[in-house]
Amino acid sequence: MALPPNFEELKKQLDLEEKQLVKEICSVGYKISSVWDLVNTREEYPEAIPVLIKHLQRPYHSRIKEGIVRALGVGQAKGRANSILLDEYDKALKLGDWSLGWAIGNAFFTLIQKEDVEKIIGIVTNKANGRSREMFVMALGRIKKEESK
Repeated sequence: MALPPNFEELKKQLDLEEKQLVKEICSVGYKISSVWDLVNTREEYPEAIPVLIKHLQRPYHSRIKEGIVRALGVGQAKGRANSILLDEYDKALKLGDWSLGWAIGNAFFTLIQKEDVEKIIGIVTNKANGRSREMFVMALGRIKKEESK
């Protein structure tokens, strides 16, 4: 199957854009060539969580942001990345990036804590958030709190 003509150019741009992120994650002990390497591993990477949180707030291409979000959807990030991810959800939807919003909801399936319930209820009850709220609904089902019902 042939790749789209601009695929290689986009890949080069993304590699260049995430170069600093990759360098910082490597500096804390993880050999990666892309943030997606963390997404696709079964190994834990607790020392990379602060680096990922820091870089999540930078103006990366949506594909890199999605990789960071998915890499933060692990138990080691629970309670550490929640509020920043919720802020990024709001930013993503303002930019019309529903896919990134969905990925953030997916991360909350693992990360949700009782302190997040009120904000997440606001997300799922706002129909303007569309399908991006699907995984937030699933996350609420994991919390044993009256409001989440």
